[in-house]
Amino acid sequence: MSRQILSQAEVDSLLDNLEASTKETLRNTMVAPESGEDKDVHASQQLGEDQLQALRRIHNVFGKRLAAELSTALRGHVEVELASLIQSSYGDFVENIESPTYFGAVQAAPFTVPWILEISPVVLYPMIDRLLGGRHVYRPQARRPLTEIELRLTSRITTAILTELANAWESIVLLDVSIVRIESDPHLARTLPSNELVVQIGFNITVDSIQDTAHICIPLRSIEHLHGELASAFSKSAADTADESTVELVVTLAEATITAKEFKGLSVGDIIMTDTKATTPVGVSVDGTERFRASPGASDGKKAVEIKDVL
Repeated sequence: MSRQILSQAEVDSLLDNLEASTKETLRNTMVAPESGEDKDVHASQQLGEDQLQALRRIHNVFGKRLAAELSTALRGHVEVELASLIQSSYGDFVENIESPTYFGAVQAAPFTVPWILEISPVVLYPMIDRLLGGRHVYRPQARRPLTEIELRLTSRITTAILTELANAWESIVLLDVSIVRIESDPHLARTLPSNELVVQIGFNITVDSIQDTAHICIPLRSIEHLHGELASAFSKSAADTADESTVELVVTLAEATITAKEFKGLSVGDIIMTDTKATTPVGVSVDGTERFRASPGASDGKKAVEIKDVL
């Protein structure tokens, strides 16, 4: 059988065809971009501003109640402050979590999709120390996985967290929450798909001058049927806030003009003369704008004014 020797031009042509074929194969095997339908599904899952504001209010209340509960349980001052609330993918959430950490999968019935509770061991150490009766100035430890004993003690802390979380959500839905699995490396947890849309809620926790973070991660599909309830909760909360908001009320009893030298020489007991008579109505300003005229007097032994005219 004769062997045919290819020319250099034929070799170059074969290599070019092989390279073109390889690129086409790679293009076909790459993940295709989201279709218009997929984008519409993701867009429908995302929360609007009203729902996000409702979640902020819910978890602001949660943080304040949790701070009080932990302060009582640990017999020391604990601060819990809402730091962030953003929508992202689960993969982005996990990517920003430092390992090792406390990473708990939370069963939040009636939802079937798990929530996530993440707490930095840096802030768990002083809490565990206080549970064991420690009162000394705490020295920060290197970040490391919690031991079995520390995990058992941590369960007392997470029980308080989940209880207050359920209390904060009770106006929206009644939750039955519990930890079903704990990991120290969130990248190995595989609790949710990387492209799962979530709301990640971050808190700054301070114990004995040691501060670090904790997160609650809520998959959007677990609460997508609650969009209406969240929007209603925000509207009601906004109305309540408007009714209960505070304004600055200033009563100007009299006015006088003095020189800078006289002002510098004022001391306790000095009397400043004005042209205003005791019976002259005084101005009442609301947030810097004069709104009423009133008469000065007293009520139940305290200085008071009686509104006479609305301006």
